Amino acid sequence: MSSQDNTDCRFVQTETDTHLQYVSLLQEACNSSNHQRKLESLARCASYITSSDPSSILDLLRHETCVRELVKVIDLAIVPSFQKKEYASYEKDDFKKYPEVTRHVLSIIHHILHILANSKRDGANSLTDNATTEIISSMNETEQQKIARNISAFLPKLILLISAHSSCPLWSSVELETLSSQVLDRLLVYFSCESVDELLSIEIHPWDASVGTVKGSKVMLLNAVLSHCWKPLSKNTWHQNPFLSHSFFWIILQMKLPHLSDHIEQVMSVALNFLEDHQAVNKIRGISCLHHLIKNTSSEEMRWLNRAEVIYEQLKNQMYSKEAAVIEFLFPCLFDVLKILESPPELDRHQYVLDTLLRNTDSENLLILRKIYVSNLTTLVNQVGIHSVRHLKTLIKVISNYLEVDDGLGEVSARPQTLKLLECIIRVAWPRVQHHADVILKMCLNFIADVICTKPDSDSSHDVRYELTAETVRCLVLLSEVCPDVLPCVKAGLEAGINSVGSDNRMFDILKTQLASISTVLV
Repeated sequence: MSSQDNTDCRFVQTETDTHLQYVSLLQEACNSSNHQRKLESLARCASYITSSDPSSILDLLRHETCVRELVKVIDLAIVPSFQKKEYASYEKDDFKKYPEVTRHVLSIIHHILHILANSKRDGANSLTDNATTEIISSMNETEQQKIARNISAFLPKLILLISAHSSCPLWSSVELETLSSQVLDRLLVYFSCESVDELLSIEIHPWDASVGTVKGSKVMLLNAVLSHCWKPLSKNTWHQNPFLSHSFFWIILQMKLPHLSDHIEQVMSVALNFLEDHQAVNKIRGISCLHHLIKNTSSEEMRWLNRAEVIYEQLKNQMYSKEAAVIEFLFPCLFDVLKILESPPELDRHQYVLDTLLRNTDSENLLILRKIYVSNLTTLVNQVGIHSVRHLKTLIKVISNYLEVDDGLGEVSARPQTLKLLECIIRVAWPRVQHHADVILKMCLNFIADVICTKPDSDSSHDVRYELTAETVRCLVLLSEVCPDVLPCVKAGLEAGINSVGSDNRMFDILKTQLASISTVLV
């Protein structure tokens, strides 16, 4: 055998040894039952990958055995189901074994994708990037496709891992969230995608765990990812899978029209499971999923099979909740469902929700809930339009009560939103407002007097006073346009306000400007 032949044989042997060494390290990490030994194996894997040259890494990605072990390694960082844990709130200690494992796993994947992604960028950033680009360019099309195919094989599990570390849940940290974000960025570059929605829409060859190889048929990445979620997130088991619940929530919120249309039933099922839970965080998660689904599917699809009706009935039951965070997410979703179900003049469900919301608003004492209720009343009155006149007397009563209560000048004050509600009522129910003009006029003038007499304790309080006064005067001007008979009284009230502001020049200017516009109307 010639010297050249010996050199070639040694090269092949070295390349094979490299491949086998890496696979051996991955297998050791996957099969070790000792947590510390597993961490050490993963650390060696990460060190091995980061110290390898691009050609070695690209060679590894040609082998399905390496891909198989990478899938298993990613599985190490995915928190399994808590099958023996009784349903309760989870704590950070329940996941204490996973952050360090995840850091090593993401480091391995990040470096692999970094090599691949840099070869796709316009212009190389370093000699290493140039070398990677040259190596990939020298490959034939079949080899390049094989690498892309092998990379896509572990994408579904990788997406689950990345998504589970958004927003720093109990099993994550700021470091892991940042690392996950970097891995996601590399994926977007490598697959030439502008957004996560686009990435989840690509077709891939997923890994078939039953036979230990890459599937021949292509599927949409979203379908492959969600296939890992449906069974664990069923009605009886979802609460045992906090990791997948968090992943599912993030993934669904990334998808846009029309990609959710094929998954409406399944997404609804999981979201309603979340909604029926007693914890606020899960209720919010369920409402957010449903709202995103409503906004990213067609109205016709949501009306089929009474889907929108089912969502409406479930959301309606949550209207009596006293948790501010839940209520804040609930009503916007409920109002969008009502738009799908009804249109004027048939607004029975709208009227029921408006009536219930009014009763809740009228009887509420918590400042934060008062603000949320009255803000959503404004939205719903706008949505119902002229048909809200049947509730006009109650609406004006609620507004009067809210303006009479001094809830301060801070962020929790409901009075700014109350004035917006009053302005909305005057605009949409103007044909009937004249029957309540005296009550509205009296409450507005009394409120201006109260605000002028209030002593602010900070600069921000000064600004709030001016905004409240300006909004109240706008309501009076609007009332004057709808009911000209009140013009003289409005003018007299504003003149009295001007005389009482003293040296407050800004308040004087607000009242003087509006008085001038009203005087023009009188002339």
